[in-house]
Amino acid sequence: MKRTLIAACLAAGIVAFNAADAQAIAISFETTNIAGDIWQYSYSVTDFVFGANQALFIDFDSTLYSDLQESPPAPNADWSTFTLPTSVQTPGTIGDLPPGSFVALSLVDGASLLNPFTVTFTWLGGGGSAPGSQLFTVYDVDSDGNLVPIPNLPPGETTPAGAANPVPEPGTLGLMTIGVVLAGRRRALRRRRHS
Repeated sequence: MKRTLIAACLAAGIVAFNAADAQAIAISFETTNIAGDIWQYSYSVTDFVFGANQALFIDFDSTLYSDLQESPPAPNADWSTFTLPTSVQTPGTIGDLPPGSFVALSLVDGASLLNPFTVTFTWLGGGGSAPGSQLFTVYDVDSDGNLVPIPNLPPGETTPAGAANPVPEPGTLGLMTIGVVLAGRRRALRRRRHS
């Protein structure tokens, strides 16, 4: 009975330990200076499987970017891509997002991520500087076109290609459960030795 309880607690701890980061997503980027202040981002997405009607939004700060490519090429037939201008507030049907977003809408479950997403833009950061990391969010798009946050998938930040992604931290509940199980196990072993 005790072994079953210990095993169940340990299993619950492992599940809780992993649940905190169950839906991680990593987006790395490369930048290419095309000419003058015209640049291109290439985004590679990993560690996430998109379902149909899930949309990736990558934010472009209107103080640093302008002239987003209106119709960036989709990497393959599984995706529809477009941009929201940096100069105009988006309509309410898109969810009142701030101006300036690259959007990739998955048209099928398990959309292919083998090829990168690309978008060109004008960099306003000035000479000697280069575009860097950006915030991103993934949403479900419901049948009315509303954006619905995905549970357990917080917004993230793109990272330069080749940079080490931060190691996910274990969930607090998972660590506590494992600690309680190990302490209980140690106590049980002590009782056996003294009996």
